[in-house]
Parts: sequence; C-alpha cells; structure tokens
Amino acid sequence: MRVDRALARSQTHGQIVWVRLRILSLNAGLLKLFGRSVPVPFVRERSAALPAGLRKTECDIVLLQEVYANSTRRWLAESLKDIYPFAIYPRRKRNLGLENGLMTLSGYPASGDLELFADASLDETLFDSKGFLVSSHRIAKDITLNIVNLHTTAGGMFRLPEHRAIDQIRAQQIKQLLNRALSLSSPLVVAGDLNAGPSVSERNFEQMMAAGFLSIHDLIHGQTSEATWDPNNPLNSHGPHKICPPQRIDHFFVKSTELGENRIRAVSSTICLKEPVVRIPGKKAVTVSDHFGICVEIDVSVDQLPGDGSART
Repeated sequence: MRVDRALARSQTHGQIVWVRLRILSLNAGLLKLFGRSVPVPFVRERSAALPAGLRKTECDIVLLQEVYANSTRRWLAESLKDIYPFAIYPRRKRNLGLENGLMTLSGYPASGDLELFADASLDETLFDSKGFLVSSHRIAKDITLNIVNLHTTAGGMFRLPEHRAIDQIRAQQIKQLLNRALSLSSPLVVAGDLNAGPSVSERNFEQMMAAGFLSIHDLIHGQTSEATWDPNNPLNSHGPHKICPPQRIDHFFVKSTELGENRIRAVSSTICLKEPVVRIPGKKAVTVSDHFGICVEIDVSVDQLPGDGSART
C-alpha cells in the first residue's frame, strides 16, 4: 500500500519521525463546449496523454483543476486506480453552467467534499462552478493530511485576470476558502490554481501570507521568475489571455506555524510537465496542459513507528 511506501521513506531525526510525501498540482485545461476544445486546444489528445504524464511524476497525491467532463474524470480514475485507488471528484454545478472541474487522486485512503465559491463574475455565476475541494488522506495509522485543492477565477469571458473587479472577486473567494482551511486540523496543505502570484494580482497572493501561510516554492527558491503559465506556450498563443505576462499562479501553501512547530518540512518544489510530449497529427507536439505542473516534496512528522509498521501520534 502507499502507506507502506511512505513509511519506507521515513526518516528519524532526534525524537521526530518524518514521512515524505510527493504531491502534484496541475490545471489540466480539459474543457470542450459543443464538441470544440476551448480555450485550450487538443483536449482529446492531451487527456489521452495525461495518465502517462501523471505516472512519470511519481507523486503520492495529485490535485487537478479543469477536468470538466465527468466521463473524463471517471476515465482518469479508472486509468490510474492501480497507483491512485482513491479518486475524489464530487459533482456539483450552479445554475446552467459547467460542473466543477476539481479532482484529487490519492494513493492513501481518502475522502472529501466540495464547496463552490459564493462570489463570481456574472458570466461565471451563470456558466461556471469554481470552488475548492477539501480532502483528508490517512497517510499513517493516526495521521491525516488535510488538503484544499482550489481554483479561483481567471476573469471569465469578458475581463482579464488582473482586472481590478476580478481581483476583488478573487479576494472574496480566497477569504471563503481561508475560512474553511483555517478550521481544518493540521497537518494542512492548500494548493492549486490561485490565478495570482508574486508578479500578478499580488494583493490576492498576499492574502495567503497575511493569513499565516507560506508558499513552498518561494520558501525554497525565493521569488523566482519561473512561470507555471506562459503565453509563449503554443497552447496559449491564440487564447483569450495571450497578452498576459508569464506568471507563476499555481502554488502550494503551508501554515508558518506548522513549519515552526516541526509539523511539516518543505523539502523541494519543482515546475514540471513542461515537455511537449503530446503528438498532434500534422503539427508540433504540445505539453499536456496550458499550465505547467508544480510538484512539491514535504515531510510530515509522526511521533513514533510502532513494531507493527504503522505510525501514530
């Protein structure tokens, strides 16, 4: 089981036992309307290549955004059930719109629930269902990791992501998810497509810091310019946001108190899935998504490893 794999990678330092976890977040950009791939092309080819791409990351838990079709979610869960036997994708939508596109895959016993954002732009209120997916993963006998998989607004059809009105809507969405996240027990990870970062919609990004969270990527690398979404990616070159700058808008956050109390250790953070591996007949190969993935390694502490191989506090 995945629990055994994590324990095999555990390390003891002093009186603390650390279990290492590898977690991926990826906005998969899988949306088709009336049979057309929008706004990111080649949905059929990219979704077909996605399971192989996810396997190569060798992650224990995968957080996906924008997997809109329930048939695609079911197919992904079935394709990857040998390494991710627990797939969480509650079906909810508002009004006439799309179903929520969040999905979490786990190698650990896991369960979760979905909450839609109360605030959205007018077009997203009618036609989209963004929100956040809260999941609990039993990574050891008495240790449960809580994860919030999020996707905030990118502006809808009529406004750019950095528009002042969109920043205000996103601020309310972040406030809502923080209210939920701060009610969850530790250890806790908040991750996904924030549509804000160190150089774009910075006030939204700073909301996370003000609430006591730290970005793992910034913690390890500083505020680098490496992007998780790039307009120069051929998948974005003709899209509605092609005039936006390169930006790092996909993140992993942990509470600073959990770092200070040796509950979680940040080990690594890597921008991944950047290679053009999806073959398109008559065209150049493309990446699996218009976003790159972000993969982190964290250590979660447990107090001891009993003789039966389980871990408990």
